[in-house]
Amino acid sequence: DVTKDEFNHGAAISKEDASVTVNLTDSNVMIIFRGQKYESFSQSILPHVFGLRNYFKNVVKMDRVNGITIRKINVWSFRNEKNVTITSESAKNAVFSTELLHALSSDNLSEEEKLLNDCKKCEWHEGDETFVIRSAFNDANNKRNLYQLILDTEYTIKKEGGFEVETIANDLLDYNSELYYAYHWCINDTVLSFMNKDIEK
Repeated sequence: DVTKDEFNHGAAISKEDASVTVNLTDSNVMIIFRGQKYESFSQSILPHVFGLRNYFKNVVKMDRVNGITIRKINVWSFRNEKNVTITSESAKNAVFSTELLHALSSDNLSEEEKLLNDCKKCEWHEGDETFVIRSAFNDANNKRNLYQLILDTEYTIKKEGGFEVETIANDLLDYNSELYYAYHWCINDTVLSFMNKDIEK
């Protein structure tokens, strides 16, 4: 268990297989889910939110939070086959929608984003809501003939008076749907159709 003093100075809790890590500081709480075991937001993330809700109410004595950010990173792996060379452009054309390809830009990248290979992004701001979509292409493992296309979607919302800890799970579930719709906007119909058939099986 993490005490209130440990929370104020920063702490991290992790499952034995490191699939889930919860980072706690006096300004942020971050739930990080890694690996192939992710099933759905309700099944993989919300159970940890319920635990944190009780922790905030009973230990930290906090009943509101200022804002919510939900971020998902999807990765597609490619290999060169039959003399077809994988490039960032060919990978993006194979997976991303025309709308996303037209929206992505290398303008206004942060210093951290500039370190990513062929990083591009687009972002929208409306009131207290911010939506950011980033893409990158990882060819660090090209000696093993392995390339990775990355789609990083991030949705942040803040509101006057904040969010009640008691109902934070419902808020997260509602806002997670924004990422779901964004994902379907980002991915072309061919890939979506293939994924839907795979789910039906």
